Amino acid sequence: MKYKEWKSVRKLNADEYICYISTHCEHITLDEPYKSDYYAGIRKAVVEAGNEIVIIDTIPLYLVQKPL
Repeated sequence: MKYKEWKSVRKLNADEYICYISTHCEHITLDEPYKSDYYAGIRKAVVEAGNEIVIIDTIPLYLVQKPL
């Protein structure tokens, strides 16, 4: 098995961040009006903090070959 790792930095504004977190299962399952209120609160907080979220990722990749 081989292991590779990449570092990544993404900068998102409030609307991009809302789109990103809306793909997470915890947020998809929220019922209305909680979902809209939650996203509005997150958006407001990001805008008030400079309208930028920085996500620093480490992306792991495990390479394995199936036995012949």
